[in-house]
Amino acid sequence: MGWALLLAREAGVEARPAELSALFLGVWTVYLGDRILDAARRRGEPGLPARQVWGARHRSLLQWLAALACGGAVVGALPHLGGETVRTGAAVALATGLYFFAFRRPRGDPSRTPSLSLPAKEFAIGTVFAAGVSVAAVAGRIADLPWAWTAGMALLFSGNCLLVARSEQDSDTRGDAAAYYARPGALPFLPEFVFGLAVTIGVALALAAASPAAWALVLSGGASLVLARRRKAEQAAADAVLLVPWLFLLLA
Repeated sequence: MGWALLLAREAGVEARPAELSALFLGVWTVYLGDRILDAARRRGEPGLPARQVWGARHRSLLQWLAALACGGAVVGALPHLGGETVRTGAAVALATGLYFFAFRRPRGDPSRTPSLSLPAKEFAIGTVFAAGVSVAAVAGRIADLPWAWTAGMALLFSGNCLLVARSEQDSDTRGDAAAYYARPGALPFLPEFVFGLAVTIGVALALAAASPAAWALVLSGGASLVLARRRKAEQAAADAVLLVPWLFLLLA
């Protein structure tokens, strides 16, 4: 939500409570769905990351929370969304469904799965999250988006996914064939490169017009670069860096 609020300011529009609520509940539905799938597919597997071990132990709780988030989005937020938001949001929802079908459905042994030449899974989810933020920020009016800043945000989110994937490489090699780092030959420096691109866009935007959104992109991307130097960065730490927009919103 913090990124959506900053993006709305950058676009010169006012973020609507209905769109922000739908974004919050939608993101939680996707996140919890991801954790539920992990719990179902990899329960009892040794050497899992702590978040997946916790999810396996509390699968019923995650299912209840996912049902509440999904129900809240449908009943509490959807009736109050504008037509443009519904249309563009439906496209994002379809893309999210395709992500789950392509990358989260059960697969065989990773050693028998062809290696992905590109980090398709990580860029897919990073782009989907950025698209959801964008739709909520401008109430579906895509023409109002500042595209350079939106691209930087998508790179930041994708780099975050790559960073987590790299830190969980050992686990993914055994159980997630779609993950970029599940196979040999993946570029070890790719998260740093993607974060560097995001920071470069942020710096260029800050030099053109020193807006809070530009500096949030620079600061969050820079902090992610520092964190990426730790090869075993936990998801909690990687995600915490993405809370930087709230600092600028509180100081505004």
